[in-house]
Amino acid sequence: MTTTWNNSLFIPAIDFNITKNGLKDYLETLLNSKVSRIDFVSFNNDKGTGRRAFVHFSHWSDSNKYAREIRDKIQSVGFYNISLPNSHIHLRLMVNKNPVPETEVTIQQVASNMDFMAEKIRLQEEEIIGLKQLIENMRYMMQQNSSVVMN
Repeated sequence: MTTTWNNSLFIPAIDFNITKNGLKDYLETLLNSKVSRIDFVSFNNDKGTGRRAFVHFSHWSDSNKYAREIRDKIQSVGFYNISLPNSHIHLRLMVNKNPVPETEVTIQQVASNMDFMAEKIRLQEEEIIGLKQLIENMRYMMQQNSSVVMN
């Protein structure tokens, strides 16, 4: 197994007691690398509930032996397990296969885009309802025409 490296890690399950700042500080110190952001995502599936983490690095230290070891192991095996110091918390580190890129959009712009898209979807739903009605009318007319021809 060979995994392409992209300076972004996926942690499939992370304890709710771990904060973004705590995780950032730990990984930056451990790896001598620079975290640009961490995204937590909650999940609820057949296996249970919890949250995942996506850790994005602006710089991954190739000069740090431990960072190189982790990267090489993740690329060859697919994951690397670490234990947080002074706790019973274990983390599985994997390559984030679909990292969300950084954006320069403000929250106000996102909200405006959401409103625009919601209106566009509403108009499309109205058009779909109208087209369904048109199809039903055409079916009815075809049935009427075929019954007139048979008589």
